[in-house]
Amino acid sequence: MRYFFLFLLLSTSLYSGLMAQPKTKTVDLQKGQVFDIIFLHNRPDNEDLMQDYFDRASPIARANGYAPGGGFGIAGTPFRGNYHPTVMAIGTWPSIQDRLAGLVALETQMKDFHEMRRKIWPSFFLTYYEMKADVSFTITSEKYYVVTAFWAEKKGRFKKFLKQWETTQAKAGGTPLIVLTDGASPFGYDFNPDYLTITAWENEAAFRRSLPADSKQGYPGVHHLNQFPIR
Repeated sequence: MRYFFLFLLLSTSLYSGLMAQPKTKTVDLQKGQVFDIIFLHNRPDNEDLMQDYFDRASPIARANGYAPGGGFGIAGTPFRGNYHPTVMAIGTWPSIQDRLAGLVALETQMKDFHEMRRKIWPSFFLTYYEMKADVSFTITSEKYYVVTAFWAEKKGRFKKFLKQWETTQAKAGGTPLIVLTDGASPFGYDFNPDYLTITAWENEAAFRRSLPADSKQGYPGVHHLNQFPIR
């Protein structure tokens, strides 16, 4: 059986492909929930192994409160950075305690949990965030969306850069849908930027007009960044 979605499960469940995304997707997050974001790259021709993984991992994660949220495809070549995932998957846990307990349950009841992930996905980077307030955002097929992740080099310079960058984005027509900070990554899945945001644009051309120079001089105070268009 061929998968058309990659459901995220704990960091885990995704149904692969994302070939049939709905035209509108709304994400509702509540204060105290934990929001998982996974960037991964799919390995072709592994449907049987993926089926086995989901059949075993999904019931364990769901029993511990995990709710898969589907995901988004990476819509073309990344704009910045050295990583090109094919999928950004999302999901939620009721609380930090539930997330930690869920991971323990998965590792205890499924001894090859991490090994299977390595076999299925050549890259699997996970960040989770405890929500400090209720947040809701909607992705539609009528807009253009970009995920930006920054790692700070020097906090003072980075803070100054970020303020200027956000102002430039707003003047160019970019609307931030969500801004995430203070995240964490489980052992073995490190992708923990100091700042991650999803920004909505009228079109790709409008976004490109907002880009700083593609060099270190264009990003003072930034140690590293990744930037992906999503659909």
